Amino acid sequence: MSRKILEEIIGRAAMDPEFRRRMIQEPETAFKDYDLTEEQISALRTIPMDALEKFAHNLMEGIGKDLAEI
Repeated sequence: MSRKILEEIIGRAAMDPEFRRRMIQEPETAFKDYDLTEEQISALRTIPMDALEKFAHNLMEGIGKDLAEI
């Protein structure tokens, strides 16, 4: 898996709650548009859901503050 694909998946997970859920509960569906091996999918599934949720929350709080300053 390239770094670019990993960044895209993590970024999408941060911004898209439905994708986050599918990453954990339905990885075959979530990753169907990505050229990933079963090993790579397994590695991505090891990311704890609560860590993804916390990251997404913190990111959105930061983006909201930045947008308010513009």
